[in-house]
Order: sequence, then structure tokens, then C-alpha cells
Amino acid sequence: MELMPYQWQLQTWKRLRSLNSQERLPHALLFSGGSGIGKQHFAECFARYMLCSSPSEHACGNCKNCLLLQQGSHPDLMTVVPDEPGKPIKIDQIRQLSQKLSGTAQQGGYRVVILNPAEEMNINAANALLKSLEEPGDRTLFLLVSHNPGRLMATVRSRCQSYPLALPEEQQAMEWLHQQQVDNPELLLRLSAGAPLRALNLHQHKGLDRRQLLLKGLSATASGRSSVVDVAVVWQKESPIQMLDWLQSLINDMIRYRSAESVDNLTNSDAESLILKASARIPGEKLFAFADRIQEYRQQVTAKTNPNRQLMFEDLLIYWLELIFQRR
Repeated sequence: MELMPYQWQLQTWKRLRSLNSQERLPHALLFSGGSGIGKQHFAECFARYMLCSSPSEHACGNCKNCLLLQQGSHPDLMTVVPDEPGKPIKIDQIRQLSQKLSGTAQQGGYRVVILNPAEEMNINAANALLKSLEEPGDRTLFLLVSHNPGRLMATVRSRCQSYPLALPEEQQAMEWLHQQQVDNPELLLRLSAGAPLRALNLHQHKGLDRRQLLLKGLSATASGRSSVVDVAVVWQKESPIQMLDWLQSLINDMIRYRSAESVDNLTNSDAESLILKASARIPGEKLFAFADRIQEYRQQVTAKTNPNRQLMFEDLLIYWLELIFQRR
């Protein structure tokens, strides 16, 4: 069990340890930042540190509290997450939490609450949490984790001390990925917008192989080797958000190349030939229109309106062909 945060989080870690040693630690902390940078890991490490009986630079890993944490049975660590991925955190979950917090710490130390992702609380849940944030009780610490703190209710944000967690420097991220024995870390890191845990996840789930379905589909429809319908059938079996993000990344590279006429900063460095050929044929304003169209579909998917995946990808592929052959 890892007890320390990632190397790129040590500055924030030292600051919080210092505040704790001075007995100035706020009762509610908000850890925010993009996905894939280790916010949940940081919160878990700090929870273990605060619950440990003999912490030094990190939790000791050997005391009774640490052993309970390793077993997942520490009674004073409470984690609140959606019942299912993509679902909201509901008021009943916050009420159950409040009931637990009405008692005292069973191990005689801190009680720590990790709430992730905090922005997924519905309005009733957020309002119910306010009372606990306003009157947390003795030695109670809230650790809120958020990918998008702007979606958090303002009254909840105002009761937390915010600690944004940043992306690591590229070299730092590359070194970490090498330690995880990741193949092609540079490309994975670019495709993950510099977020090392997203890059690792892509590696573990054969992301580069799955992304080839997108690249091959675009090339095959443009050359006439495959039909729009056949390619859409393949695409719709994958994560729609992931496919849309990869497609958006390619179009952004085409826009970037048309602006700078340089391949140095391409995200999709392995798709240089496709990017250059398409950029030469499609006017800049059409590329921007395509990017807007992809974003509209992404918003539909994230808003859970559940657009028909087959029809969505058919529409995007038809749009792609019309741009390639300049019928717009």
C-alpha cells in the first residue's frame, strides 16, 4: 500500500504537514485538478497520514490504525462516492454520513471523510453537507476531491480550503511512466494531455491499439476501402467519450498544423501523414466547424442524453468525407 503522494505532489504535501504540525489545518480541504493527476491518491495518502498513530513524513504503515486501513476496515475513515459511475451523490448518502459523524471517533483520533467526485453531489446532497461543514465536530477532517470545482455549489466551496493539484512537468511524468514499465510513454502522455495516470490507464487498457480503430477508420472511409456504416459499427463498440476525444485531438492537430506548418507540437505524432494530407485538403474554417460538431456530441454524451452511438459516428464520418472531398 502506497503511503506517500506522487513526486509532483510533494510541495502541497509538505505544506499540509506543516499546517497540521502547527495545529492550523483547516477542517475541510478541496483537492482539485484535471483527471489523471492523482487527486484521489493524494487524498487517500493524507487520510492515512492523519489517522496514523505514529506518522513521520507519511503514515508508518505498521500501527493498528494503519493495519486497519490496509484491511479497509478503519471505522473512522468514511468514503462517499456515487453508487454507480456517472451517477450523482445523493442526499441519503450524506445523511448516512452525518449520522456516523454524530458520534465520536472509535479509535480516539481523527475522523476523515473522503468525498469524490464532490461536484457530483446533487443540490439536496450539497445542501445537506453544508451543516456538517459548518459544524464538523472535534477532530473531523473533510477531503473533497473534484475534477471540476466550478460545478460545486459556491457555499460548499467557500467552506473548504482549496488546494489545486497541478500536472507534473513532462520529464517528471516520463520518469514515473518508465518506472511503471509503460511502452511508448511520450505518445501516451501527449494523448493524455500530460496526465500520467491517464497515460498509465491507456497503457493498461491497450489504448493505443484501440485508438488505431479510429485512425484506420478515417483512412479507410477516405480511400473508399470501408463504408461509413461499417466503420461506425466498429467505433460504437468503444467508449464514446474516448473516441470523440481522440477524434477531437486529431482535428486540433490539423488546425495546429495549418496555423504553424510545423509537426513539432503535434499530439498525434504517429498520425503525421494523415494530419498533413487532411490539413492540405480541408480549409481552416471547416476544421473549426468539425471541431465544434465533435464538441456538441461530446456535450450530449456527458449530459447523459444518450445519443445513438451508431448514428452519431455515421454523422461524423459523413461530415469527414464531405470535408475531404470538399462537398461543403
